[in-house]
Amino acid sequence: MHVNSKRNSQAGYSVIEMMIAATVMLVLTGAVVSLLKNSIMVATTSYELTDAQESLRTAQEYINHDLMNAGDGLKEHQLPSR
Repeated sequence: MHVNSKRNSQAGYSVIEMMIAATVMLVLTGAVVSLLKNSIMVATTSYELTDAQESLRTAQEYINHDLMNAGDGLKEHQLPSR
């Protein structure tokens, strides 16, 4: 009789255990996707800001160069002579 009880006992996961595991994995996957989405958005914004700053520096260099060529460049202010 002892052998017969082993035969009816099945090892494995129940449907409820599988549903709980699937739900936990779904929640974790959603959290990771949300974090990745936010990280990509921050990286894109940071890149655009850096690109805008580089463009501003380039424009400033062109303006300074043009002012120097025109003779009114970045001169130090001189005190009036006495």
